[in-house]
Amino acid sequence: MNGAIFNTNIAVIRGLVKSGTGSLTLNGANSYNGLTTLSEGTLVAGNSQAIPSPAVSVALGATLEVRASITNTVANSGTVRITTGGAMSASQISSGSLELGGATGQASLALSGDYQTLSSFGMTGNAAVTMPVTSTINALSVSLAGANNTLTLSGTPSVGIYTLISSTVGWTIAPGYGISATILGQSIPLNTSAVIDGKNYTFMERKGEKRLVLDVSSVGAKLLAYDDSVGGAWNTDPTNLTWINGSTASTTSFANGDFATFNGTGSTSVTVNGTVEPVQLAFTIGQGGALNLSGGTIKAGTVMMDGEGSVAVGSTLQVDSSMTVKSGTINLNSAATAADVTVMGGTLGGSGTL
Repeated sequence: MNGAIFNTNIAVIRGLVKSGTGSLTLNGANSYNGLTTLSEGTLVAGNSQAIPSPAVSVALGATLEVRASITNTVANSGTVRITTGGAMSASQISSGSLELGGATGQASLALSGDYQTLSSFGMTGNAAVTMPVTSTINALSVSLAGANNTLTLSGTPSVGIYTLISSTVGWTIAPGYGISATILGQSIPLNTSAVIDGKNYTFMERKGEKRLVLDVSSVGAKLLAYDDSVGGAWNTDPTNLTWINGSTASTTSFANGDFATFNGTGSTSVTVNGTVEPVQLAFTIGQGGALNLSGGTIKAGTVMMDGEGSVAVGSTLQVDSSMTVKSGTINLNSAATAADVTVMGGTLGGSGTL
């Protein structure tokens, strides 16, 4: 419809109800009052003022196709499809299915925080998402296809792993799918890395975990093992030489972004001072060994327990990605968070929360 829908009597509140399995396109700047209800078929918003009502209701099986920048709030039980020229923010769509992509031009979605209420999320090409690097788009199912998809990330991330898109059930990436993440003004295609301001940024798919992530690590990160013979606190003090560099076999200090391994066979207690951020934390405690970590906060990209001994973690533990227990015993005795926890063998317990 290229004309306009308007009220002949402004005292009478009238709405628009779209029924039937066909498609209705609104290209004009309309001024009717009342609700807009899409009960069947497809309603196309081809103008930023095509739908004058503040709210739109989309029923199960129906589709709202957006070809302009609109500000309506959508109560979505069906599908919202943002196509070429379309633009919305995540706060406008609280549920249902969301498809983003344009055949000939860009389709845009803006996020200001986490977006974890969708039943499905799809990108079909020329999809442009702007979001904080600390935000996550999560849906029951995710389908990614087409070329020239982009994630423009705001913020300056510290060392760690950031989940950008994830799924709890279904995960499909079509052949030829192309996407890049732009951070600090530099574009990083999927499954490639770039060094920016002294940090290494890797944008990659973790297929088994059904995620697209940005892995931020320090350039020249060291592979470290805690030196039981020296002992001492775990911190980022450059004069605290309580670690052994696996590459040089020399004593060294820990820096955020390093790989940290505890592999002792005796009874060891280590106090964490402040916040430490290993990109990977591994426990390979030998038989009869017992490690106790206390104090401070540990922010790790991943955690791996793979030994015959035991570990008690009294420090606050924040795991950006996965925690995996292959063998041995790890007890979490303080607050802990992890995006994914897998117990393949051994024991995961403790008095804390996870």
